Amino acid sequence: MVDIPKDVSLKTTAFHYPESVEMRSYNPVRKGHGGQIRKALQLLLNAKRPYIYTGGGVLLSEASAELRTLVDMLGYPVTNTLMGLGAYPATDRKFLGMLGMHGTIEANNTMQNCDVLLAVGTASLWRARTMPDTSVAAMTLIPAVLIAGGLMRVAWRARVAKRRIV
Repeated sequence: MVDIPKDVSLKTTAFHYPESVEMRSYNPVRKGHGGQIRKALQLLLNAKRPYIYTGGGVLLSEASAELRTLVDMLGYPVTNTLMGLGAYPATDRKFLGMLGMHGTIEANNTMQNCDVLLAVGTASLWRARTMPDTSVAAMTLIPAVLIAGGLMRVAWRARVAKRRIV
């Protein structure tokens, strides 16, 4: 806990964002790895029950158009997290609704029974999995997590990867 005196917390000051920021400890990969992208694409194309799971990272990275193109090209069903609502049109036939306890039964059942899951822009997959541990082994996870300026679980940003696949 940090205790800040009231007179200090009421003061205002001007803040200007720096033009650029360099951090020794943070150097994200900005270009997709061709071999990993090909492997992911092979898994998706050979899947019997594929599913695309999207989150708020798609919105933060302004990659909704790329997501739409990818889903339209593959024709696979899609769901999203609460933070990802709006990343894919809810009126589309491929959209099964939101996942989780406040989501739809279709979205949750599809998650439980998919064999390949493409997770794009979400860091909450561990909370959304509703299947028992025995079925996790039967599912292949492709975690293309993107959060603007932040977390990545594979060696490519989903926006770049989607553009290369598409």
